[in-house]
Amino acid sequence: MIATASKYGKKLMIGHNQRFVPSHQKAKEIIENGELGKIYSFRTTFDHGGPEGWSIDGKASWFFQKDQAFIGAMGVHKADLIRYLLGEEIREVAAFVETNAKTETDVDDNSVCILKTESGIIGTASWALCFKRG
Repeated sequence: MIATASKYGKKLMIGHNQRFVPSHQKAKEIIENGELGKIYSFRTTFDHGGPEGWSIDGKASWFFQKDQAFIGAMGVHKADLIRYLLGEEIREVAAFVETNAKTETDVDDNSVCILKTESGIIGTASWALCFKRG
């Protein structure tokens, strides 16, 4: 894929969509220009009623298929957002994951990750179903 993208002058990337949210781009600018001073900790969360409400596939979404979803709600987009905003890699991780809201699946639907960057900034990234709709 890398060779083909290069050959045709195309951009190949992982779909980390949070990098393109205007408020996140503004936050990166504010952090980079030093307006906030030194960053010591962070907290980010992503919560909603589940992919059946926003996925084009609804309840047939890949999210509910363990062999396709693999890690479900582990918060990969928010973890990447922290890397993007701080300009640092994550060096240590601890996490709790649970399947407690979507009882029709064995794919986790709640997670809280504790992350530590290479310079020692610590914080949390979570993907959580805060309430059950319906």
